[in-house]
Amino acid sequence: MALPKKPITAAQMAAAEEFISGRSQEQPHTTLPNPKNNENGKFVTYNATMPFDVHAKAKIQAIKKGISLKKYIIEAIEEKNIREK
Repeated sequence: MALPKKPITAAQMAAAEEFISGRSQEQPHTTLPNPKNNENGKFVTYNATMPFDVHAKAKIQAIKKGISLKKYIIEAIEEKNIREK
C-alpha cells in the first residue's frame, strides 16, 4: 500500500481513531421536515419500485382519467382493499 502524498491532519487522525475505537462524534439530532400536506398526520410516504411498463400503463390511465398518478395509485389500492375484505 502506498503512503499518502499529503500528511493526515490532526482532525482526520482524531476522526479515524474515534471510528476505529467505536466512539462516535457527537452531532446534533436532526429531525425530518413535516410533509407539506400532512393534514394532521393522515398521510404516510411510501417509495416503491415497479417495472417500467406497470408505471407507464398506470400513468397513461391516470392521464385518461384526468387525475395525478398519485391519486390513481391511491384509488387502485383502495379498490384492491375493498375486494380483499
